[in-house]
Amino acid sequence: MFSSIVLQIIAMVCMLIDHVGAYLCGDFWPMRLIGRLAMPIFVFGLAQGFIHSSSRLKYFARIAITAVVTQIILYFLDRHAGFVPGYNILFNFMVTFLVLLCAEKGKLLIFLIPVLCGLSEAAHLDYGWVVPAMALGFYLTLRFLKDHKIAFCSGLAATLILTNVLMFMFHGWPIQLFAIAAIVPLALYDGKKGKRLPKYAGYIFYPAHLAVILVIRLLFY
Repeated sequence: MFSSIVLQIIAMVCMLIDHVGAYLCGDFWPMRLIGRLAMPIFVFGLAQGFIHSSSRLKYFARIAITAVVTQIILYFLDRHAGFVPGYNILFNFMVTFLVLLCAEKGKLLIFLIPVLCGLSEAAHLDYGWVVPAMALGFYLTLRFLKDHKIAFCSGLAATLILTNVLMFMFHGWPIQLFAIAAIVPLALYDGKKGKRLPKYAGYIFYPAHLAVILVIRLLFY
């Protein structure tokens, strides 16, 4: 069984493999395939963190600050690698946070959810509407099905299959379907936090590993 910290470490390793494959190995598809597991696990962590956070404002602020710092590094990395610079996924996490807030508050705010999903798509944020839609599915699964293992796994699987199949249908990129395999580590989640990583390690890792990759490209490419 995996604690939330173990899931976080799995996601970070998969993300590292993905970015090494993209920026240092010529978009090497087997590494990009492994990297597809990272996004769903991070989105699951976002939904879980939203539910359990003691300060929503501080949680949102950490995401926003990390997004800005990461964007500066990513801009230069994309330019050097010949990619069109885009927004890092944490900007979509900020929109997703608002989607989860609307879901929690209910009432008329629920009608803002499709608007926010549309905003993610229109602004060309990383993964577009898929991230808030997936987070919403995970949020509902965590809130209402967590104590029933079969129902919990079914909710996770339904969320992963629906969002990733629709993404493939509308945006292409067949290897994205491998993200559905994230059901394996997520289904093994035991509901516990586990041993703590160093404070803010998850936030620091994202811009830090991209900075290291940028330095490697500047020195050797």
